[in-house]
Amino acid sequence: MFLGVWASGALAQGQEDEKMLAAVTPRNHEEVPYTSEELRAVRNGFISSAWPISSDGYAYVKFAFVEDRQTLTGQLVNARGCREVRPIEEVLQTSNIAREDFVRDVEWAFQQWERIANIRFVPAKQEEAHFLIGSGEPAFSFLAACTNIRIGARGTGRVVPIRTAVIALDPMRRWRLSSGGSIQSPNVRYVFLHEVGHAIGLAFKHPFGKYVMSNKYIERFALTLWDITAAQGPYGVR
Repeated sequence: MFLGVWASGALAQGQEDEKMLAAVTPRNHEEVPYTSEELRAVRNGFISSAWPISSDGYAYVKFAFVEDRQTLTGQLVNARGCREVRPIEEVLQTSNIAREDFVRDVEWAFQQWERIANIRFVPAKQEEAHFLIGSGEPAFSFLAACTNIRIGARGTGRVVPIRTAVIALDPMRRWRLSSGGSIQSPNVRYVFLHEVGHAIGLAFKHPFGKYVMSNKYIERFALTLWDITAAQGPYGVR
């Protein structure tokens, strides 16, 4: 009986996803704007978004730590936050964190996603990067960090391509490298593990508190089966 309930629920969800996909009008040109409803569908995960896959089957994402302030333009999925990123040094100085230690923990978060899906994070200069990491005030005061992505034209495919991503950390928080933190003193590894998930196209997962991609500060340092499956959908199994 439980299997039947699950199957019918999965079928209903699949039908709903197909409806949402159909609602996103195919675009052949980047300048054709998405509607607010379409952007919401992408943000909430009804429509998949992902970095383009290269000919060898991997998505290569060039990232950089922000040195010069930059403002995002274009089709941004998050309408309220992370439109501007400032140098990451603001966060490091406020929290008294050495840059090499911070970079180590960010790279750890990258590695967790690279181990389970065909995606690679490649360091680059800021002017050449498509994924920027810096400081900035989130849209809401209760958030320690925020992520935004700029999407391109979907065309006739099933996945909306990600063109740019940013992660901005609130420089007013006291960031920490050790565990046992809180939303007021967040752990760098955990927050980046979660926010990088958003940066590669993953939405929040309900119920809260059970997954890395839950909308709750829980300091989970291991990807769950749902997190892994969600990443492997658009990027493939490593």
